[in-house]
Amino acid sequence: MIYFLLLVSFLCGLWFLKLHWLIAIVFIILLLAFALYQFRKKGLFICLLFCLLGCGVSLIDKIEPLANETYQGFVTTSKENYFLFKVKGQTYYVYQKDHPYEGGDYLTILGRHNKIKMTSYESRFNFSSYLNDQGVFYEIKAQKITAHFLVPIRLKTYREKFLAKFDDNSRVLLDAFLFSTKNYDHELISLAGKLNLIYLFSLSSLYLRVLILGVEYLLHLKLSFKNTKIITFIFFLPLFIFSFIKISVRKICLLYILKYLNDYHFKKKWPYLSLLSFLAIGFLITNFHLAYQLSFLLSFGLSYLFIFLRNFFQKIHPKKRKYFYPLFLFIFLLPLHLSSSGELHIFQLFNQLFVFPFHLLYVSLGIISLYFLPLVKTLGFFSKMFLNLYTLFAKIDLKIITGSPSILFYLLFYFAYFLFVYLKEINYEKLATKVLLTLPLLIVVSSLPIHNLYEQAIYFINVGQGDAILIKNYEYHILIDTGGNLYFDMAEEVLIPFFKKKKILKLDYLITTHNDFDHNGAAPSLLENFSVKSYLTKKEDFPLEIKQLTLENLNIINYDNDNDNSLVLYFKLMKKEWLLMGDASKVVEEDILNNFPLLNCNYLKIGHHGSNTSTSENFLKSLTPQEAIISCGLNNSYNHPHPDVINLLNKYDITIRRTDLEGTICYSSLTF
Repeated sequence: MIYFLLLVSFLCGLWFLKLHWLIAIVFIILLLAFALYQFRKKGLFICLLFCLLGCGVSLIDKIEPLANETYQGFVTTSKENYFLFKVKGQTYYVYQKDHPYEGGDYLTILGRHNKIKMTSYESRFNFSSYLNDQGVFYEIKAQKITAHFLVPIRLKTYREKFLAKFDDNSRVLLDAFLFSTKNYDHELISLAGKLNLIYLFSLSSLYLRVLILGVEYLLHLKLSFKNTKIITFIFFLPLFIFSFIKISVRKICLLYILKYLNDYHFKKKWPYLSLLSFLAIGFLITNFHLAYQLSFLLSFGLSYLFIFLRNFFQKIHPKKRKYFYPLFLFIFLLPLHLSSSGELHIFQLFNQLFVFPFHLLYVSLGIISLYFLPLVKTLGFFSKMFLNLYTLFAKIDLKIITGSPSILFYLLFYFAYFLFVYLKEINYEKLATKVLLTLPLLIVVSSLPIHNLYEQAIYFINVGQGDAILIKNYEYHILIDTGGNLYFDMAEEVLIPFFKKKKILKLDYLITTHNDFDHNGAAPSLLENFSVKSYLTKKEDFPLEIKQLTLENLNIINYDNDNDNSLVLYFKLMKKEWLLMGDASKVVEEDILNNFPLLNCNYLKIGHHGSNTSTSENFLKSLTPQEAIISCGLNNSYNHPHPDVINLLNKYDITIRRTDLEGTICYSSLTF
C-alpha cells in the first residue's frame, strides 16, 4: 500500500499547479491524513516529500529552451505527417508530410523553434492541448533534415506494406486495432465515435489480457506454467513492438515481465498492487507528462479499480461474475462518456457487450494475418459486417442530452459508487441497494436543464475564422451567425456538440448577419440537424423582443457592399450593453454614430474579425467600451486582427478578448 500512496502523492504534486488551488489542497490533506493514519509519521513525511517532488518536477515545463539553429536528437514518435523529436530532454513537434522517419532515428535538423500555435475549434479535437499534455510545447520549422542513423527494422514501412493488402474498410480497422491509428474521417470510425464506442477500436488492455489468457490456457495443456509464460510473451512480442507507443500495451508488456520475475526469481515477494505501483512510478520517472494523459490515468486507474473491487467480486457467483465486470466498468466510465459527448446512449452497454466478442475475434484474425497469412477475404467479410452493424446501431440509437457533468456530480457519483461496494462487502444489502439507486437519480438530476431557467449568458463560440455568438436569455436561446468551414461540417462537429454540453435542446432564433460563408456557412446543416424555431436574415425582422430582451439592428441604411449590409445588433443583457458589428466597415460605423449619437456599450464585438477596414478611432472614442471581443482564426490568411486595430484598442485601454487565443469566450450571470 505504501508504494501506491507514494504514486498518488507524486501525481498530486504533478497536478497541483493545474488544478484549482482549493481542490488540490483538499486532495493533498486527505492523502496525508490517510498516510498518517496508515503509516504514522514516517508515512506522512515520505508522502509529503513525494508530493513536493512532483510539484517541483512539474515546474520543468516553465523552462524555455535556448534559441538554436541546429538540433540533434532522436525521433520518439512517428506519425503520417509529423514526428516528435527529442533534443537534450526537450521534445519538439516537427511537421513533415509523408516523411520516412521512425522512432529511434538519429537526425540533425536545421531550423528554428517556436511556441506551438495551432488553430482549434470548440468541441473538436485540440491538437495543441494533446501535444502539451505530452510535454511538447515547441515546434521546429525544419529547413533541412539530415539522417545520421536510421533504425534497421522499419516498422512503419512494414505496416504500410501489410495494410496495402486489404480493402479500405479492413485497412482502417486493422490500423486501429493493431497499430492504434484511427482514421476519424472513415465512416465506420465516425459512427463508432457518434455512438460513444470509439474506445473499442484500439488495442486495449482488455483485448490483450483476454488473448494472453487464451494463449496461456492452450499452451498450459502441454507445457509447464513457467514455459507457458515465456512462450506466450515471445508470441506477443512482435505485436508489443508494433504498438509499444500505446501506454496500455507498454503496461501489459512490462507488467508481464515484472510478474514473471516476481513469481520465479523473487518467490512472489511483492504483491500485485506493489508491482503495478512500481511500474506506474517508473513510467512517471521516465516521462512525468504521462500524468496529464487520460490514457495513462485510465490504463493504471482501471487496474487499481479492479484490485480494490476484488473482494466485492469474489462474493458474486462465478457464473454471474463475467457480466458484473463489464457492468461495473461501464458505470465507472459513464461520467467520462457524458463529459466527452454531453449525451447518454441508452443502448451503449448492450452494443458494447454485443460487439466485443466480434472485435476480439477480429483482433485475433488480424494478429494471425500480421504474423502468418493475410486473411484478406475473411477480414473483408467481418469489416463489411462491422460497417453494417454500426450503421444499424446508429439508426436505432436512443440518446438523452445530459450536458457536461459538474465537479459536484463527479464527487457525488464516485462517492456513491464506492460506498455501494463498501456496503455490499459488509453485508448492508438494503442500504447498498438504496445507494445504487442514487446513481441513475444523479444522472437524471444532472441532466435536467434547470440551470437554463436562471442563467443569462453570451458565448462567443470558437469557430476559427468566423462568427458564432450564442445568447442565453433564461430558457430562450438565440444564435447569431454560424461560422463555416470547407473541410468539415461546422454545425455537426462544433455547434451542435457545444449546445448538447450546455443542455440546449433547441434554438428559438437563428440569425445570420449577412451572406458571407464565415457567418452563414453552417446554417443549412444546422437547420437540417437541429431544432430551430425561426431563422432571421433581414433588417425588417428587427427589433426582436424575447422575454425582456430586445435586439435592435442599428444598421438601417442599405449599401451596395454585402459586408456593409451586415446586421449590427445592439441589446442589453446582464445589466450591460452589447454591440455586435458583424462585418460592418468604418463607413457604417460613422453612419451609426450619426443616427444614434447617444450610443454607448460595455462590450463591443469588433467588426470584420479585427480587419483595419473596421473599428475607427472616432467610433471607439464615442462608444467607450470596457472590453472588445475579436472572433478570428489563429494564423489566418487575412492576418486578422490587424495591428492597427490592436494598437488602437490598447491606446484607449480597452481589454481585448480573442477567440483564436482563448477559445470560446463566455460571460454569464445567474438570477434567482
